[in-house]
Amino acid sequence: QIRGLGTTFLAGLSDTQVAALTTTQLGSLTTTNLSALDGTQAAALTTTQLRSLTTTQLGSLNATDVGEFTTAQIAALTTAQAQSLSSTQLAGLADTQIQAFTTTQIAALSTGQAAALTTAQVTALGTAQVAAIETADLAALTTNQVRALGSDDVAALSTEQIVALTTAQAASLTTAQVAGLSSTQLGAMESADLRALSSAALRSLSADQLAGLGTNGIPLLSTAQIAAMSTAQIAALSTESIDAFSSDQLRALGTAQVAALTTAQLGALGTDDIALLSTGQLRGLDSADIASLSTAQIAALTTAQAASLTTTQLDGLGSAQLAAMETDDLRTLGTAALRSLDTAQLAGLGSAQLQALSTGQIAGLGTEQV
Repeated sequence: QIRGLGTTFLAGLSDTQVAALTTTQLGSLTTTNLSALDGTQAAALTTTQLRSLTTTQLGSLNATDVGEFTTAQIAALTTAQAQSLSSTQLAGLADTQIQAFTTTQIAALSTGQAAALTTAQVTALGTAQVAAIETADLAALTTNQVRALGSDDVAALSTEQIVALTTAQAASLTTAQVAGLSSTQLGAMESADLRALSSAALRSLSADQLAGLGTNGIPLLSTAQIAAMSTAQIAALSTESIDAFSSDQLRALGTAQVAALTTAQLGALGTDDIALLSTGQLRGLDSADIASLSTAQIAALTTAQAASLTTTQLDGLGSAQLAAMETDDLRTLGTAALRSLDTAQLAGLGSAQLQALSTGQIAGLGTEQV
């Protein structure tokens, strides 16, 4: 009977009268009938009444009506009803209403619905709600939506969700968001996503986070990302990570970064790696660093590298290290540098090395050295 009373009659019902309608009566209403209800009347529906509506009936309510739903009504929606909400209806929801969605409802949203959320609504989501977003829905978010997530929300993402991020989304992550990632989350990142992180974001990582990248993740970093790392971050890398550096990554290190390498890290560099260092990078090492190099590493120095060694650096070399120097490298040492060597250091030179010295180098030796 109520079905035939018309929209004017329904629009005139009081909130109390609306709340008194049976689910059978509500079920008999057409979408035209329901569309006559205003926001106040829609908010008067009990949760039982609301759950009894078909998805078609729910879809007939305009965004303003849905925007009047109480948080209890929002939480009472069935998953099918939640899935049926249009992008317009969703966009009209207040932050408190968005926060009222259960994790089950959030997980039930379609990719289209997820993408339709405003940045303010995304920001309003709680960590449990964000963690409930399905991977396909997460990947459908725009970069602005991703940036709207709180750092706590990003930190709550599962490794599966981290893997699901697109390269564009990874590149959009803020410094605060990246700083909140765990070493496990960073280790789960796709190679392209890892390389997409901004240099500023990478610079925000702690030693523990960098450790999470491991020998598999470190080689994936771009030269720009390597160059942007702080000296403290470089010094905190494991010897295995340093050993995993590619040639381009090693060349990308600044003088200050090379100077920050520990003796253990320097020891992890292969002879090919040592030979790749520029003269500027090599001159950044102090005498203790040079003294820590193995004889094999000293022998691997190029003539240009040997020629760039400072007097202070040469003073740190032991007799065994000097003895390991190639004759061509030895000939490049300046007279002042050679003159700075003590008798114990010179005693390590072999006859072939001594014979390789130039007349200028020999003439520059002190009487005590001779």
